[in-house]
Amino acid sequence: MKALYFDRATARALAAQALGKVRKDLAFGRLSPVSYGEVPIPELPGPEWVKVANLECGLCGTDVHLMFMDIDPRSFAAAIPTLPRTFLGHECWGRVVGAGESARTGRDGPSGGFCPGERVALRISWPSCVQMGIDPPCRQCRAGAYMLCENTGRLASQATAAASAPDSPEPRRQGKGRRSRNGGRRRRAEAAPEPAVADTSTMGAVAAVSGDGSWLSGDLGGGFSPIMVAHAEQLFRIPDAVPNERAVLLEPTAVAVHAALRRLPQPGDHVLVIGGGSIGLLLMAVLRHYAPDIELHCVVRHEMQAALAEWLGAIVHRPGAGLARDLARASGACYVHAPFSNEALLGGFDVVFDAVGSGETLRDALRWVRARGAVVLLGAELRSGRFDYTPLWHQEIDLLGVDGHATEADGRSSFDHAAQLLADPGFPVEGLVTHRFPMDAWQDAVRAFLDKEKSGAVKIVLEHLEARGTKRRT
Repeated sequence: MKALYFDRATARALAAQALGKVRKDLAFGRLSPVSYGEVPIPELPGPEWVKVANLECGLCGTDVHLMFMDIDPRSFAAAIPTLPRTFLGHECWGRVVGAGESARTGRDGPSGGFCPGERVALRISWPSCVQMGIDPPCRQCRAGAYMLCENTGRLASQATAAASAPDSPEPRRQGKGRRSRNGGRRRRAEAAPEPAVADTSTMGAVAAVSGDGSWLSGDLGGGFSPIMVAHAEQLFRIPDAVPNERAVLLEPTAVAVHAALRRLPQPGDHVLVIGGGSIGLLLMAVLRHYAPDIELHCVVRHEMQAALAEWLGAIVHRPGAGLARDLARASGACYVHAPFSNEALLGGFDVVFDAVGSGETLRDALRWVRARGAVVLLGAELRSGRFDYTPLWHQEIDLLGVDGHATEADGRSSFDHAAQLLADPGFPVEGLVTHRFPMDAWQDAVRAFLDKEKSGAVKIVLEHLEARGTKRRT
């Protein structure tokens, strides 16, 4: 099968970064770490795994960042271990075409009893305790925060250590062999365990073994593969009430739900969303549903984004020299200005959601929120952006991060909430999917993503036409 994947090769990564600075599409060439090529059809690694024929997958900004290696090697994100080969695409849905015995006969629910033909979406794309077979799971996975798994790096470090350490090393003695002053009569405090150390510069050669004995290599496929395999716990069974046309929006809607519930605005709050991409627009729709009595504002860049935001009931502001003054009037704040274009609002918005995540937008968010208000950062740039953090202490602002989705405070997953919203015909998402491309035209899809002003793109979807049994669109 042909699939879109990312190989972690340092030379190619550096070439992609360099070429991307000259012209983005130069990184599509043979020096790029991203390939669209033939790979083996993945087999089930164990009895708890499921094989899925993907139908659609949304193109996410994170996918594009990886394609062009738009990541700072000094950032926290770059320090996290990854598999040698990463199959791209996580906003996907498809139909079950095979399942191991445990996944096939397990309890009926989100993680068992899978039957051929059932519709499923990929819920957990990040390596976590469940697909690595770690029991008991880490505290984050136990709490349902699988995107924050603490064993992602620990298991990798153990595999690295096992590959490099001598067999049965002699434990190191403490204190050069001297007797303690009390002659050993008093019980010694237990020595603290050595911290796990993962050297990500050598992770390209490491594969982790799961608890059932199967190897978690990179050859599992992803949303931009016609076939992928996933642990049963990674999948979300799509309810019948969610139409096929909305299924591809499940994952990004779950992200928007998780962001909104991290700091749900209160009735009467002035709320600002920075960014009019698909996540920002879905967040506006979610906020309208969960907090209908707020005054919702947004800052968006492109005409299509502005039109959709207005349709969603948001008051639209556009970037420009007078933006801070405009937002001050809208929120009832005091606009202050000092030399060096130093602008700020005193008494600004109650909650600001940054759906872009650059150093510039985070800087602005912290200056546009009121004292003791909240900034929720859900945009995912992979660079170490510089920003002025003085408003954090000066105005006692709460800065909250959002990474994907999780189990929410009510015990339901972000996907459960998203499915309930998408099953409602009145939930306004029509028009968000602006472009569809066949999978082999993925480069055209990326170009449309990179030039949204010209293309008018919001959510771009890549289709596996062979899974639909249809011919390529022209």
